[in-house]
Amino acid sequence: MNILIAGDSWACGEWSAIDVSPLIYRMISHKGLEQYLLDDGHTVPNIGVPGAGFAKTFEGLFTHTRSYDAIFVFVTDAFRDILPEEKFWNKEYSPQYYKELFQKNLRGFVNNLNRIPKSRGPIYLLGSLSKVSDALVENTKINVAIPSILELIIPDRTQHEVMFKDHQQTITKHNSNPETINYVHAQHTIWESYELEPLMNPDGRHPNRDAHKQIYQNLKENKYIS
Repeated sequence: MNILIAGDSWACGEWSAIDVSPLIYRMISHKGLEQYLLDDGHTVPNIGVPGAGFAKTFEGLFTHTRSYDAIFVFVTDAFRDILPEEKFWNKEYSPQYYKELFQKNLRGFVNNLNRIPKSRGPIYLLGSLSKVSDALVENTKINVAIPSILELIIPDRTQHEVMFKDHQQTITKHNSNPETINYVHAQHTIWESYELEPLMNPDGRHPNRDAHKQIYQNLKENKYIS
């Protein structure tokens, strides 16, 4: 099969952390899903970009004009592109506001993906920093292959509703709503608990090669890969 992989650093594979105090450098130590597909004889271009938000991922896919048998998209943090903007820091915003905004951005990403010509190949979402669902892709030609990679590799946990990893300090600094502050901390604590899991080592932020093998096996068992 000719398979395209897209997304952020999760799409790139396993990462190792190199401590060069006071800095920590991260580098790819295994190509993850891409490598397992290559080992299985598939052709696998990978346009994943570390730090990419929805805009960059969509741009890469939309301008990539070749056709594929399958396109796997690792779905990043739905807040990555927007929360640096001050208009989203209102001191009175409630948890419900952030829940709805997170889902709105996910839906916007799916709607953009739906603009990609069907001739490019079927698009399958892999829930990564953002969990996805069949309801999210309803009435589109986009498919959900894995709703949550985190719940796949660590099945006794429920993934965070909203990803605040890169935005926790900003929101809690500007928000005076106690309910929101508590919600942000609770959601961030869920993420921090994943960082301690063996399948998120060695760097604590990305699934490792064993986790990527589970992703590969799941896709194969469910016939997304032949």
